[in-house]
Amino acid sequence: MPVWCVCSVANDRVEKMSAFTSGESLPITVDPAIVGGVPVFRNTRVPVQTMFDYLADGYTLEEFLDSFPTVKRKDALQTLKQAARYLQIGATRT
Repeated sequence: MPVWCVCSVANDRVEKMSAFTSGESLPITVDPAIVGGVPVFRNTRVPVQTMFDYLADGYTLEEFLDSFPTVKRKDALQTLKQAARYLQIGATRT
């Protein structure tokens, strides 16, 4: 799949998730010039998926933040909160 297409899909997903944020924008950037368009934390090159991978592997949020000091704690927490909300709302719509 071409990079522009992957970026378009990623942007679409971020926009859909942003619809559940009650007016808050997610601290996520999708830009083809940054890590090939993979969603990253705003003002970093750290993929959002990396945080979820760390947590899934049993690491704490603090360990993730220590490993990636460019990610702001509030941005990580906001992303987790909105992801949980997105999943809860999506689950009630099926």
